[in-house]
Amino acid sequence: MTTRNLGIDLNFLKNRITASFDIYRRDTRDMLVSGYTLPGVLGTSSPRINGANLKTNGWELTLGYNDSFEVLGSPLNIGANFTIANNKAVITKYENPNGNLDDLYVGKELGEIWGLTSAGFFRNEEEIAALDQSEVTGYLDVRPIEPGDLKFADLDGNNAISKEAWTLDDHGDYSVIGNSLPRYNYSFRLGFNWMGFDISAFFQGIGRRDWYPAANQASFDFWGPYAFPPTSFIHKDFYSNCWSEDNRNAYFPRPRGYNAYSGGALGEKNDRYLQNLAYLRLKNLTIGYTVPENLTR
Repeated sequence: MTTRNLGIDLNFLKNRITASFDIYRRDTRDMLVSGYTLPGVLGTSSPRINGANLKTNGWELTLGYNDSFEVLGSPLNIGANFTIANNKAVITKYENPNGNLDDLYVGKELGEIWGLTSAGFFRNEEEIAALDQSEVTGYLDVRPIEPGDLKFADLDGNNAISKEAWTLDDHGDYSVIGNSLPRYNYSFRLGFNWMGFDISAFFQGIGRRDWYPAANQASFDFWGPYAFPPTSFIHKDFYSNCWSEDNRNAYFPRPRGYNAYSGGALGEKNDRYLQNLAYLRLKNLTIGYTVPENLTR
């Protein structure tokens, strides 16, 4: 593994304001990864091999502020610190001549999520007849699609939703819709002390992380009856978010059991129900008071 780094540190106003910026590139060679996809007739999985190279580009920025003021005859000391970082890792070497998307491939970004693009809901029988979604709805074909069911965008214009050859050059109506790895990790700390009182707070968060609810009972709290109709817990406003003749702009399609299983439209990853897990949380808060020395001597 080889890492190259370039950084700069700045200080202003007698160190009241500080800044630090680093940019780096890391090259990892001969990583241990899953082997190439083998024909199913072999009856065994592919062994792991040292067969991939990875390039990671990243950066980190830190800003700081520290100062002191006189307030009511006592010094007020304040401080703040902010840090944000991001990186992107891409495969630069892997033997995948056919560009099979189930394997690694040159140019693949770690964490990328392939899925379908939502086109809203079917509005009428004419729209249903004009688009074949049978390949991605599986066993649900025994129950015909109706108005209110999820509709996918026909990106390749062949009037059918499919993965085609599922390769880089021929992936049908699928595209990269998100990334499961955290992006823009950041944190900041605030603090001050005055007349024996001190407060310190530390916050941490991420700016972006995509997640698609699992296509089974593991995500029943999100999918509700779409995943498992007999579920005993349903959010009280669940059905108000479901499509109906009087609620055509709903978030969810018409109620349909097991639609969020493999073989159901919701079981296929798509951009409509891709969730952003970005957050900011207060990790630590400290409030203190130091008793004057003349009382504790």
